Amino acid sequence: MRSGGEVGEHKSAIVIWLRPMLISVGSRIDEVFGVLRRLLPIPLTGLLLASCSISPFAKSSSATLPLLCRSIPGLSKLTIIRTDGLPPNNMTFTFPATVKVSNQTQVQNVAKALCELPINRSHTSINCPAAFGVAYHLTFSSKEETFPVVSFDPSGCQFVHGLTRGRWVMQSPEFWHTLGLAMGIKGANNSTFRGQGPNAS
Repeated sequence: MRSGGEVGEHKSAIVIWLRPMLISVGSRIDEVFGVLRRLLPIPLTGLLLASCSISPFAKSSSATLPLLCRSIPGLSKLTIIRTDGLPPNNMTFTFPATVKVSNQTQVQNVAKALCELPINRSHTSINCPAAFGVAYHLTFSSKEETFPVVSFDPSGCQFVHGLTRGRWVMQSPEFWHTLGLAMGIKGANNSTFRGQGPNAS
């Protein structure tokens, strides 16, 4: 059995030797393992993973994001259209049913807010408030292309359609403020977009 001092000396030597090697560890991995087997009587897998900063839980590649979220820097225009699936509810609003935004910064801010919405990964049923039939449909465009429509409801479960499945607005009240600013509506919140009506309280 090796003394503590001897093992310590070996560890120091390995650290010095590994620094230049880890730069090209992919091509010399067998050599790394061979030396470590001779010098250290400890499991090698954990040591090598720690030295190379390898994690089994790597972050998602940007390629897995929706196309809109990968194209935010080039977005320049946004059209917002409101539809009412239940006209008998007699909902009223303080802004027109169609609004066009050409301020590039505001357009990109709305896209960022959409792409940062949380994803509800619950596999159980969700109890949602009443839905009033109002929906918003956002169409983003750049100089090169027009992107698929992103839609969401300001009532009910407030799920977003057209981005990653399960994204929703319900737990992100600041989203309405961002959308309102882009549309020229100060102090906007969920009720601003849900509308006013006899059953909207």
